[in-house]
Amino acid sequence: KGIHLIKHAIYSALERGCQVVLLGSAPAEEVQLEFEEMRERLGQQHWNNARLHLVYDEALSHLIYAGADMLLVPSMFEPCGLSQLIAMSYGTVPVVRRTGGLADT
Repeated sequence: KGIHLIKHAIYSALERGCQVVLLGSAPAEEVQLEFEEMRERLGQQHWNNARLHLVYDEALSHLIYAGADMLLVPSMFEPCGLSQLIAMSYGTVPVVRRTGGLADT
């Protein structure tokens, strides 16, 4: 899902004074551990502007879609993709890679 792009985007956004919310879990254990370490660092450095909720929660996802200004979808491969469509239904602007179904929507 473009993990390296997510990490870069989080730090770049925080440097610009943005707030960041990440919801979900990584498919590979080593990547999940990287995000857990990142959550700890961000909790110390950017405790007021960054939240990483590293398990998926459907109800919380809808609150995030509704409250976000934009949604980052940096997938390297995405045959269809629903998250960008859900985001648009809430008025949230999806920022996506030009790949697969993301490019079509």
